[in-house]
Amino acid sequence: MKSMLKKIRTVTASTVLLLGLAATPEYASAHQVWCHSGCQDTLRTVEFFHKSKDVYVALTKVERIWQEASYSLENGILAEFDSKVDSSKSLRIDEYQIALNGYIEMGSAMDELAKAISVLQEVDANCEKVEEFALALERNLSEADNFPRVGTAGVRYSDAAGLAEEGISSMSSITDILGAWQSDLKVMSETLDEVIVAMQDAMPLTERGQFAAVMLSGRNAFGEKMPQFTNMFSAYQRLYVTTVLATIATTMQVYPNGYEWLAAN
Repeated sequence: MKSMLKKIRTVTASTVLLLGLAATPEYASAHQVWCHSGCQDTLRTVEFFHKSKDVYVALTKVERIWQEASYSLENGILAEFDSKVDSSKSLRIDEYQIALNGYIEMGSAMDELAKAISVLQEVDANCEKVEEFALALERNLSEADNFPRVGTAGVRYSDAAGLAEEGISSMSSITDILGAWQSDLKVMSETLDEVIVAMQDAMPLTERGQFAAVMLSGRNAFGEKMPQFTNMFSAYQRLYVTTVLATIATTMQVYPNGYEWLAAN
């Protein structure tokens, strides 16, 4: 499995379409991979790839908003630092507001991602799997490294057996992977709501140039919730990538089983 994943990471341009790598530069991101599946019905397989792309696009939108909002947050903090050591420097309260608006927008984008995953789950429910694909994926998931999972206790690492104490189920199929994406996204969305409320409560501090000091001292919930959410979001991105790579590895291992139509003409 590990050697197969290594091969995928060094994939050449000629195999971009087969592996489901995104070709649209406006959505370029750290991963650029789409989930694979192998349905006995050719049209179901193609439909799965299309809806899998939609999940990818929705996730990269969330990532873009997160990066832009966090950039503004850091600009506000840096301006606050500068004002403390140079009285000629002004606060950038507007940057904090841009960041807050971005996190609120990110919440809406995460709702869109949840809807995209739900649509993909519906397609998966109507996809009778090619037996070789299903068996190979189950094996690859069981042999893979621990998966980062987002739970109420924070980020944990789950093997094929899951994490029973956190209510985190094991993964042995496409259905399980999509369920993991959805359940972890729900926990992460709830944490983002807490981040937003904490930042709203802290906004009056920005006008006095005290946001950074209070946050770093731990006297405001934002200083606790933001690092927690950041860790969760990073884990979610890794969960997406590692599970998708497992499905790509599976396709390559069983090919052309289930993909005879691809080389038919």
